[in-house]
Amino acid sequence: MSMYTGAIVIAVNYQLTPHVHYPTPLEDGIKVARYVINNYQEFNIDPTNVFLSGDSAGGGMAVVVERHLRREHKPVIRGVLLLYPLLQLVNFRLSSYRTYLPYRLLSLLREDILVQVTNFYMNTTFSDDELFNNRHLSQDDYENFFSKLNIHNLDQEMTDDMNKRGLLSKTSHPDTWKLFDENVSPLLADDEILRNTPATFIVACTYDILLSDAQLYFNRLQQLNVKNIMYREYAIFHGVMTFVDFPVAFNEAFDIINDSAQFVVNITTLVNAQRLAIFGAIVASIIGYLYQAPNIEGISQTNKVRMLGATMKIMHMIGSAAELLGLSTQTLIVRKGSELVKYVKDKDEDTGLQIENTLIENVRVRIVRPLNSNDNLPAIIYFHGGAFYMGSPDTHNGITSALARLANVVVISVDYRLAPEHPFPAGLDDCYAVSKYVLQHGDSKKLRIDRSRVALAGDSAGGNFAAINAMRFANKPVGEYLPRLQILIYPLLQLFDVMLPSYLTPHYIFFPYTVDYTLSAYLNQKIDPSIYANNHTTVNQKKHYRKYVDWSLIPSKYRTIYKHPITDDNDGYSSLIENAKAVLTPEISPLLVDDEQLTKLPRTYMLSVGHDSLRDEIFIYAGRLKRLGVPIVHNHYENTFHASLTFLHGAFSLDIAHQMMGDLVKYVKANL
Repeated sequence: MSMYTGAIVIAVNYQLTPHVHYPTPLEDGIKVARYVINNYQEFNIDPTNVFLSGDSAGGGMAVVVERHLRREHKPVIRGVLLLYPLLQLVNFRLSSYRTYLPYRLLSLLREDILVQVTNFYMNTTFSDDELFNNRHLSQDDYENFFSKLNIHNLDQEMTDDMNKRGLLSKTSHPDTWKLFDENVSPLLADDEILRNTPATFIVACTYDILLSDAQLYFNRLQQLNVKNIMYREYAIFHGVMTFVDFPVAFNEAFDIINDSAQFVVNITTLVNAQRLAIFGAIVASIIGYLYQAPNIEGISQTNKVRMLGATMKIMHMIGSAAELLGLSTQTLIVRKGSELVKYVKDKDEDTGLQIENTLIENVRVRIVRPLNSNDNLPAIIYFHGGAFYMGSPDTHNGITSALARLANVVVISVDYRLAPEHPFPAGLDDCYAVSKYVLQHGDSKKLRIDRSRVALAGDSAGGNFAAINAMRFANKPVGEYLPRLQILIYPLLQLFDVMLPSYLTPHYIFFPYTVDYTLSAYLNQKIDPSIYANNHTTVNQKKHYRKYVDWSLIPSKYRTIYKHPITDDNDGYSSLIENAKAVLTPEISPLLVDDEQLTKLPRTYMLSVGHDSLRDEIFIYAGRLKRLGVPIVHNHYENTFHASLTFLHGAFSLDIAHQMMGDLVKYVKANL
């Protein structure tokens, strides 16, 4: 933390349980903090710019230490950094505590460990059953807990659960009163204490039994209008910072460090020398962060790939900073950044081609045609990728131009409307409108194509559009001609199960894509990161849709750790289920249909890559089509990453992109 913030870090080696009990460890923390502030010259620090920080139990301790110093009228603590903090030991049936998986699989903090922590620290003898079924609480205790949080009727689901199962005791456990102490459960402090909380950065982890602690603390501070409070949730497990110096360090650990450093810099006003030191440390950390490329092993041309990843990280960081400062949105910044490719386009990219930017059905398109060809050529209608909120014919010009020139086809690249300005199904419908027009009027003088030889194609989100529209036309033809092919390049095909092995297995990530952020933009609904635990579906929905997402169709080499679905017996969260309900429809998840519909699909070409969270659903889709006898060619490229086909030209040209394009062109020539 010192290297990344440029600050002097003093780590407190407080006495540990079970050799000592509360309040001894806390008193150690208070004594050290008090000594440092009283003797700041000894440490060469500015006493007005002191931050307290802690992770897990240390996070709760940092909150309490700050409050004690405040009561002693010491110089105001500038800020507090809380990393997945433990903030209460009263209620063990909050939402995240009741979600057993995937916490048991991924987290360093399990139920049995938390019970041990409680008993060692408080010198109590609670059993696992008493704490994790709240049998140590009476009805009065339960109501007292929520009254301290100023929450009334907010957790009816939990109340019903407690009453139904008869878990609450008629009387409190003799030691329960100890747990309500605000020094033990700082989440339960009075409003007046919380109102004076200094700037606070709360780091929460999706796969963490303590997630609810962080959420409730942030909600309380927000309700009290406390200033300079920042909350950020990372799709990772409790204790991730433990691995920051390990060879298996996770991207999220470095994200947390960089975000913490940014928080410190934003809150602190330093003298010039200190600012320079901070700036230098941040620059050094940024360089290290940009160069870092976890799980890149096996990918060729690693220096180019690192540089590519660095450019995407820079855009992402600028977008995050702009959004934090209220200057713009991350979506807009990343979108604008991706459009810069048109200014560095390879001069030979469009050689031998005629390019026309025009409108079809009031949708902007780019028509790419080989020169010196007046015949009605086959056509590929191409839908670019970009997570539904970015991308354009410019960003994918290398792909469309290569297809037109090498396969001798007309390519119509659709500049569909983007989320979040135009949420689902605007972009999808634009692609359908263009495709319908081409199938009905493609042989006109304007287009000069062979309507019997039209393919729908796309990559990533565009592959999703291609698959959905191919199914639309198969189920409801619009005239004499149907698409002859569908070409799906690492497509998004389902959002029912986001705990497939390819989601859970670490791999190289070129762009920091998250399902929750993307869907929030695409659906214009708040989708929280708990979707990564499949909390957007009920048990009944999981039973119904599981047959469409058959893990047995995933190659066995990818199922060595995660062999079977792991959340099918767990109900999700009602608000998330409601907000995300559209993802279970074929208009977003084309894999979630009966075999009868899949058999109607045209010949199919599929491209998948090893470093991709979408890898497994592509194998499942391809496996289902093969089983049904739909003609399909599925080419898988193990040692490359999602979006790699984009890099055909210029300084970042990748050999694998040319190999993939060559294989695709051969298929198009033979089948279109």
